[in-house]
Amino acid sequence: MSDTTLYLSRARLTDNEPTYQSHIGLAAYDKVLTSRLSRRAFRSATTPRRDRMGLFSRRRTQEALDNLRFILKAKTLSDLIARLERGGLTTLSAEWEVTIFDAFCRCIAVEVEPLLGGQSLIDLLIREEAIDGSYIAIEVTTITNENIESLNPIDEFWSRLRAAFEKFGLPSSGIHLSVSSRFHLQRKNAVVLALPSPHLIDESIKKHIYPMLQEIVATGRPSYRRIDDGETKLLVAWQPGKSTNSSSYGGFDRSVYAYQNALVNRLNEKRKQIKRSGHEGLSGIFVCDGGASFFELFANPRTSSYDIRSDVQGFLRQTNSVHFVSFLFVTTFPRSIAIETIFSASVPNSTRLKIETLFKKVSDRLPQPLTDPSHAVRIMKFLGGNKTWPFDHSYPSFGRDLTGRESISIKVPAAAVVKFLGGKMTFDEFSRAAGFSWHQPGETHGNVLMGGGKQLSLSDVRLRRTESDDDWIVFDFVDDDPANTKFR
Repeated sequence: MSDTTLYLSRARLTDNEPTYQSHIGLAAYDKVLTSRLSRRAFRSATTPRRDRMGLFSRRRTQEALDNLRFILKAKTLSDLIARLERGGLTTLSAEWEVTIFDAFCRCIAVEVEPLLGGQSLIDLLIREEAIDGSYIAIEVTTITNENIESLNPIDEFWSRLRAAFEKFGLPSSGIHLSVSSRFHLQRKNAVVLALPSPHLIDESIKKHIYPMLQEIVATGRPSYRRIDDGETKLLVAWQPGKSTNSSSYGGFDRSVYAYQNALVNRLNEKRKQIKRSGHEGLSGIFVCDGGASFFELFANPRTSSYDIRSDVQGFLRQTNSVHFVSFLFVTTFPRSIAIETIFSASVPNSTRLKIETLFKKVSDRLPQPLTDPSHAVRIMKFLGGNKTWPFDHSYPSFGRDLTGRESISIKVPAAAVVKFLGGKMTFDEFSRAAGFSWHQPGETHGNVLMGGGKQLSLSDVRLRRTESDDDWIVFDFVDDDPANTKFR
């Protein structure tokens, strides 16, 4: 249950430079830009969305912990809590475990980490309503792909490249990076970007990119450099006056190697763990969505030649310790958790039906995810731990009340109001967090309330609960209130 989950991004987004000062504040913005975290990850993590830090809201996760408090051993509970607060991939795997344990406990009598007389523990044992006279053992794992990102340090290269532009006093926007691909010599089907190794990135940039930057400083003209020295093959170009960056490179996280290495290796690890536990009945593995791109193959099998179901069936044919593998993955439209179970040929159809019925009940009790797993990981890496994500803000909405008067509604994060009233947030911080920003153009809250010569009056205030870890305080305003205008 304490597997170390390794992150593989589900999608490679265009590397756009942030063109706004994020609502998390200038200090945090500057801190991130000078850290090793790439600005692409920062921009993705700070996109204004109603998302919290993790895959599930802290409220729902705490509710699950409360339900499990009298079921889990004290050490198991404390370990889960520590992992939830640790941040990064460890937190994501802990979130999945807590929610799955809670969902099972709501459906059927289970035991978490039971002692079965073996050398290792399993995560769950279903004891009540045993199917066909057998208890069911389940191992839970959050799976991604090992070593893929370390072989392809694209984020780190981007971070060092932008730092080099800034060192020469140049804007770190208008950059285009194009990277070639190659196949790894020792790993069949492994697509690897032709980038320098992480420990050689600085040396490569100083050798090849610094002369280009010196030329740009001297002339102010667009420039580019090609690097082709053995394993490194890429092009860096700069165009002044652009506010965004761009990049092009191969889908290294979508190769057959990436899928197989991530999946089969983890299944074999869990098979050994189940075998060492001493359990002799039905057993299976719950594979949870940790952002690995192969989870998309359940919804879009034509996006790759890799047949994930065939690989799993091949794994099940080679073992008598595991009888099924269930995949829990996050769907996009609508955002929810889907489950698909692949059975060994040795499991009778009647048993399959009973197991699938039980798992459907379990999946119906899982909370709605707030975001996709890869986005949750980026946020957790940025903030560290399962902490509340900085405040979001919305744009004003316009309408008319029952009398025909123009009405305006604005939504302000409730937590920001509480922090401001409690003296834990300055006025400037509050204005950014709540979306007022009077000095910025556009329909910000401040410009709508104070601009245009309108005399707005507050007509209603209400609290709007959400599924995430923050709520909205909604303010309704009307125009032409006689209390603030001349008689007419």
